[in-house]
Amino acid sequence: MSGAEIDETVVDVLKRIDTDDHFAILLGAGASAGAGLPDWNTLSCRLLMLSGAIADENTAIAFLAAQDPALAAEAAKSASVDWEQILVEALYGGGIVAPEPGALHLAAANLAIARNPGDVEIFTLNFDLLIEAALSEVAEEVGKSISLFTRTAGMPRAKPAQYEVHHLHGAIDPDSRQATDIVLTLSEFNKLVVEPHPWQATALDNALQRGPLILAGTSYRDADIRSWLHGLSAATKDRVVVFLARQGLGLNKEQFSKVQGALEQQWTAIGVQPIITQDHADAAQALKELPHLGNPGYLSPRSRSQVLWRHCLDNFATLQQDHSAVLEGHLRHLMTTVGVPANLVLWLSDGEGSAVRWSAPDRIYKNPDSLRQVPTGHDSPWIVGQCLGSNEVIAEDLNGLSDDIRRWKHVIALPITVERNGGPAFTYAAITAALTETPEASVLDSWIDGLSTIAEDWSDMLSLL
Repeated sequence: MSGAEIDETVVDVLKRIDTDDHFAILLGAGASAGAGLPDWNTLSCRLLMLSGAIADENTAIAFLAAQDPALAAEAAKSASVDWEQILVEALYGGGIVAPEPGALHLAAANLAIARNPGDVEIFTLNFDLLIEAALSEVAEEVGKSISLFTRTAGMPRAKPAQYEVHHLHGAIDPDSRQATDIVLTLSEFNKLVVEPHPWQATALDNALQRGPLILAGTSYRDADIRSWLHGLSAATKDRVVVFLARQGLGLNKEQFSKVQGALEQQWTAIGVQPIITQDHADAAQALKELPHLGNPGYLSPRSRSQVLWRHCLDNFATLQQDHSAVLEGHLRHLMTTVGVPANLVLWLSDGEGSAVRWSAPDRIYKNPDSLRQVPTGHDSPWIVGQCLGSNEVIAEDLNGLSDDIRRWKHVIALPITVERNGGPAFTYAAITAALTETPEASVLDSWIDGLSTIAEDWSDMLSLL
């Protein structure tokens, strides 16, 4: 699935959320995993090895298979000499380049920056400061001067004019390499759950008194979150909305379809409204839709996608000629500037769960039935499907794969965002480059830079169709 496939089922639930005055967003590990940081299992594995509790990765993975990650973190902390630095290393690695915010961070930041401080409260279960980075990035884009406050304890609090981010499990600063008020091990979680009035629960309850709470990017394994949701008063339970992404549950599409009813029922039973999605990035697009739901002529992303797809099919012969010629020009420019033989392909969404191989510089399709379709989603076997499902740039080495793609050694995929009547911008297409050799890091950067410019061109062209 991709953001272009969000349909009326999801939109109908979103329309029931009263976000006019005040609401809150809570982001989980899926938000940061989409930005390249480790999920909880990967983080626990790194902690076990860095602390010396377990020497090799295969043993650590096997150990975690039947263990609560919080219990594994307990073992790592007990074995460590400098726990704080091990936490920093496990989360960020040894690199000096800080990760960039992902789709969920930016979607939440856009909603917050569009209003006054405190109107949209931001909570996170993550240690990283990517949501703060997203808030700064969005504010700079719109020319707004802001002040940020990272909260990790009951006190101190942000000033009235500051945008406050509630880090419910503590924070790790990538610049200072310092960890503050971390809740990760089983004993730390147990202590938090039995505390009569933890600041985290109080902050969430206060936010719910003022408006709805939207949870996204989490699998809800955290014992404290489950405890706090269970303890909500009857008056506020119906204000909690949960994005349930298949990606966060580790299930394939067939398994997910079998348990979807049970998932919805278990959350509805405790007064929480579930929204079923396939990928964490779907929640990011859903958040972008919120300010537009009441606009006259509003259409769901799926409807906007299908309108554009039908237009492409209705003008098939003309667009095949035009788009192939544009791609040929783009490829010539890239080959001149980067100097590595390659091919380009433009993929479009059909709004039905597939990416369609629409155009290439070396061919012109005569019939829509000849267009190849591949599934979208975080676990798609196709790189372009993963790109559209995650809304992220993906580069992958193809060496060692099957003979039918042996000609190409490396593939890069970039999402393309379009703006259409009926709603906000959404990811509708992707551009892929297949290279005949695996590029060095500097060459790969040059390719991504060049493809980014091309993606922007296609964004404009598709928006104007």
